[in-house]
Amino acid sequence: MTILAIIGHLVLNFLLGWSLLSLKPKERNWGEHLVSALALGIYTETIFVATMMFLGLGLKTAIMITASVLTGLTFLTWKRGHLRFPSLVIEKPKWYEWLLLLTVGEKIAFIGWQIFRMDLHFDDATNHWAGRAHSLFGGINWSFDPDSPLFLGSHIAFKNYPLGTIMWSTITAVMNGEWNDVIARIEGLVFFCLIVATVWSAVWRFSQSRWFAAFAAFTVSALPLHVWHAASGYSDTAVTTFGVLALAVLLRKEWFLAGIMVAGAAWSKNDGLALFAPSIFVGVGLWQFSWQDIIKIRWFEKQKWQNIGCCFLGIATLAPWYLYKQWHSLSLSEHMDFTWHPDAPNLFWDYVMMGPTNSILWICLFPVMVVASFVLHQREAGRAVFGVFWTTFAVIIYVFFFTSAYEWLKIQTTVHRTMLQFSGIAVIASSYGIWSLLNMKEFTQNKKTLPPRTQST
Repeated sequence: MTILAIIGHLVLNFLLGWSLLSLKPKERNWGEHLVSALALGIYTETIFVATMMFLGLGLKTAIMITASVLTGLTFLTWKRGHLRFPSLVIEKPKWYEWLLLLTVGEKIAFIGWQIFRMDLHFDDATNHWAGRAHSLFGGINWSFDPDSPLFLGSHIAFKNYPLGTIMWSTITAVMNGEWNDVIARIEGLVFFCLIVATVWSAVWRFSQSRWFAAFAAFTVSALPLHVWHAASGYSDTAVTTFGVLALAVLLRKEWFLAGIMVAGAAWSKNDGLALFAPSIFVGVGLWQFSWQDIIKIRWFEKQKWQNIGCCFLGIATLAPWYLYKQWHSLSLSEHMDFTWHPDAPNLFWDYVMMGPTNSILWICLFPVMVVASFVLHQREAGRAVFGVFWTTFAVIIYVFFFTSAYEWLKIQTTVHRTMLQFSGIAVIASSYGIWSLLNMKEFTQNKKTLPPRTQST
C-alpha cells in the first residue's frame, strides 16, 4: 500500500505539473518535459496545501481542495487540447549508456535497500524533517498558533525551516493512511533520479553528444554523498534538484520557470534562497545584457527587463511562506553574525577541495571553470552559466568564511551538504565549459544562444 500511495502521489504531481506547463507550451523534449512537470507539480501542490493551512484550514480539507483544483485544471487543459506530451523517441542505447544505466541502477538499488530495509536513523532527519512531518500528519505535537510551544513543530526543530519536503511526506502519508519510515525518506530517491535525468538532458541539449551527456550524468551520480543523502531523509537532495533544474530551464530560456525552481529550492530548505536566488538573477541578467551593455549603460530594452521580471515573479510564488514568516517574525537563519575567520580558507582547501568526501570532483571542476571563463563571456548562454556558477560559489565562500556558519566548516558538517547542493549546477556548468573549449572556434564566431543543430531538440 505504501508503494502504491507513493506512485499514485507522483502521478498526481506529474499531471498537475504537466497541466501547468501546457498552459504555455515551450519546445522541450520528452525527458525535459517529464522532469520539469514532476518537479513543478511537487512544488505547486505543497505550497498550495501549506497556504490553505496558513489560512486556517485543516490538513485533509486542504488536500481535498487541492485534489479538486488539480482534477479541474487537468480536465480543462485536456478539454482545450493543450495536454500534449512531446514525441517519445528512444534510440538503441550505446555501450556507454548501458554502463551508465548499470551504475546508476546500482545506486538506485542501494538507496532503495536503505529506505525499505533500514529505519530512519539520522538525527536532523528524525527531528527537522521526518519528525515534523510525522507530527503534522498525526495532528499531535504540532500547532499553527504562534504562542504555542508546538508552533510548527518547534519543540523538536527550528520553526523557521521551510515545509516543502515536510508537506510532501505528510500528503503521501495521508494517501497511505498511516506514517512509516519509507514515506519519511522516499522523496530522496525521487529527487536523486531527477538530478541525474536533469543533468543528462541539459548537457544533451547544448552538446547533442550522447557520450558527453552520459559522462556528465555519471559524474553527478558518482558522488558518494549523493547516494547516502538520498536515503537519509534530509532535504539537501531536494535543494540540489531544484537548483540544477533552475539552471537547466534557464538554458532553455524559460525565465518564469527558472524562478519557480529557485522558489522550490527555497521551499525545501533556507539554503536554497541564499544559494540560488542571487546566482539565477545574475545568470538571467547576464543573459540579457553583455559586458559592453553593462559598461556603456545600455539597459533600456523592455523585453530584457520583462525576462528578468518573469524570473522574479517565479520566485515570488513562494510569497505565502515568506509573508507567513514575516507575520510571525520568523528569521531566515539562526546564525547571522558576520566575522572574518582567517583559518577558513585553509580548512576549506583541506576539507572540501582535498578531502575524501568529494573525491576529485572539485579539484577537477574549478580549473575547468577558470579556463572556460575566458570564452564563456562571448555568448549569452555562456555568460549566464559563468554568472550562475561563480555567484553560487561566492555565496558559499561568504557564508563559511564570514559568518558564524564557519563552525559548520570547522566540524565538517553543513559545508559538505552545501557543496552537495552546488554539485548539480557545477557539473552542468563545467560540462558547458568543456564543450565551449572543445568548440572554441564555433563558440567564438557564433553569437547565438545555441548552435543551429540543437534547435530541433
